[in-house]
Amino acid sequence: MEITNQYFEGERILYGLTDAKLSGVTFGQGESPLKEAKILN
Repeated sequence: MEITNQYFEGERILYGLTDAKLSGVTFGQGESPLKEAKILN
């Protein structure tokens, strides 16, 4: 999965995300947006 040029806001918005490439991602207010995420590039 590839996530490009996105804005995310909220609690644990990408919780548990696995095997993903993030590029140009911005996080707004919210706690632990990538909690439990694994294998991110």
